[in-house]
Amino acid sequence: MVTDRELMELAAKAAGYTLIGYNEETYEGICLHKNGEEFFWNPRTDDGDALRLAIKLEFAIRFDMGFVGVSNARIFVSEPYLMEDYPYAATRRAIFRAATEIGKAMP
Repeated sequence: MVTDRELMELAAKAAGYTLIGYNEETYEGICLHKNGEEFFWNPRTDDGDALRLAIKLEFAIRFDMGFVGVSNARIFVSEPYLMEDYPYAATRRAIFRAATEIGKAMP
């Protein structure tokens, strides 16, 4: 079974980020390094992190009949959402899932 940390690392790898740290007790995301900056990152819960990840990986996002689809030239992921869920959480989940699949395929 793949852990939350491993999934976050795969998504970060797909985006070209370098992992610095992860705190199992106060899980707020992972600490990353990019271009001389360190920052916490969690595209599963943060709209801004998810949007930046989608842009970096050149994802197209489409909403249709209770589903959100995320795709680029390499991947397609579809995620359902309920009206009480709204499309926001489903969109973050789909972006995150697509990024982890790209990370898995990388050497």
